[in-house]
Amino acid sequence: MNFKDGIVILLTKQEYMQRLYKALKPLSKENRNKVMNDYELQFSQEMKNGKTEQDIIYDLGSPEDAAEYFINMYQSDRGYHDHYNIEQASNKNSSTAHSWEAAIWGTLSIIIVPTMIAIMLAFFALGIAFCIAGMVMVFSSFILNSLSIGFFFIAVAGVFLSVFGIFIAILSIYDGIKLIGKYFRFIRNRIKYGGKAK
Repeated sequence: MNFKDGIVILLTKQEYMQRLYKALKPLSKENRNKVMNDYELQFSQEMKNGKTEQDIIYDLGSPEDAAEYFINMYQSDRGYHDHYNIEQASNKNSSTAHSWEAAIWGTLSIIIVPTMIAIMLAFFALGIAFCIAGMVMVFSSFILNSLSIGFFFIAVAGVFLSVFGIFIAILSIYDGIKLIGKYFRFIRNRIKYGGKAK
């Protein structure tokens, strides 16, 4: 489940902590409070570092999955060691979300990237068409070899059209490649960092 786009991202810190406390019910009160205190500390430290509640909740993952991790850990007598286990639990939870997100964005890329390339090539072809049309206009005015003002303006317009066409063709390739690069960086950030810029 993609927790960032699902229910968890809609939770506030208070709601998240309530659900975590409820899900930790199989633990003793002492162990449950220990986990809750460490999560409170985790929220406090991360918010001091500039993260929002939503960012922290996304990193921590589902409160039910986190609770299941700690319950299994206590039941297997592996013990509990402060924030290292919070990090392990959140990595376990968010890895599933990131896997789903990677699959979704990978599938969308099969449609989006060829569409972006097609649009880029369409603008490039349009630019080349303008350029050719302009050259034809210039060439035609020279072939007609007329000194009239009308043919002179046709030649000047042809030159401007050719320059405009070349400009569109170059710009479409440049901006197209730049846009595709930004798109892939966006996907990398979504998958690796949960959409947060790095």
